[in-house]
Amino acid sequence: MPELTFNNLSEDRKKEILNVSFEEFALSDYESASLANIIKKLDIAKGSFYRYFKNKSDLYFYLSQFADAQVAINFSRHFDNSGGDFFQDWTNFIMSLSGIEETYPMLLRFRFRAAFEQSREVTSIQNKEKRQDRTRIISNMIRTYQEKGMVSKEIDLDFLSLLMVFYNFAISEYINLKYEIPENSPIYPVNKTSYMQDIVKCIDMIKRGVKA
Repeated sequence: MPELTFNNLSEDRKKEILNVSFEEFALSDYESASLANIIKKLDIAKGSFYRYFKNKSDLYFYLSQFADAQVAINFSRHFDNSGGDFFQDWTNFIMSLSGIEETYPMLLRFRFRAAFEQSREVTSIQNKEKRQDRTRIISNMIRTYQEKGMVSKEIDLDFLSLLMVFYNFAISEYINLKYEIPENSPIYPVNKTSYMQDIVKCIDMIKRGVKA
């Protein structure tokens, strides 16, 4: 977790530190990412940075928590237990993620890389309990739609929860490949109208199924 010195910084300075850090960890795996690069880009003394975070893993853990919180805010906003159209709400949620990139351009790319990070130091951070909590939250949300008759009651909630998590990553990767978006840019920089149509089609595929 960040030191008190970091929390006392201005919001603009904290945002600058987070964005530089997100970019470093988004473009490199955990082992290759360098605190020296972050410190150089921020143009601060090495000692000053360690007044904000104790070490590399401390910074990474905070970035992970912060990124998850930003996505969770959007999730709760669009899946608000109103029991509306499940697939439309899912589409709106994915579309809303581009709004996060307006403030934190590389946050989503960081989450994408973090989800598949193999470093033992990182996998110990992304513990089983955290994944179970996420599955539980999504399962409870889906249950609301089941009660409203929007989602089949025969669906295994735990499996659908995991499917939603990884399908969201798959949609992001599909957008990146289709529009040939560079790895050093935000995931959703293209015209919203264009990729909204793609997201609608991807979600609709789940809704209708793939059987002929």
